[in-house]
Amino acid sequence: MKFSEKTKLSPGMWVIVCPLCGSTIASASDKEFLPDYSICDCDRNGNKLPVFEVYNAAGVQTIRRNKYPRFSAKITFDGDASDLEDVVVLDEEATPEVLAKALRKAGEFLIKKSNG
Repeated sequence: MKFSEKTKLSPGMWVIVCPLCGSTIASASDKEFLPDYSICDCDRNGNKLPVFEVYNAAGVQTIRRNKYPRFSAKITFDGDASDLEDVVVLDEEATPEVLAKALRKAGEFLIKKSNG
């Protein structure tokens, strides 16, 4: 995915930061000198990340999808049922239909993971 959000860190320091891993992937002294977009090493096909990852972040169980459309969401439990809340979509160009399908697959992944 192409990352293009430019952030000003200080006077004379502009950066493009990877939203997945938090590393600086481009920097320049002026916003106009930054490239139109950058691609982080954590997002390249050679890394072969699993499609879904479940991890704990600050005591909250979270699921992340590493394949388009990428997202992360908090997993909440209510008795035997679980739900995904606070979904953060990382691929802004994803259509609602594609995102809904990916969220259903995340639910199926969680069911398989809890049964096996």
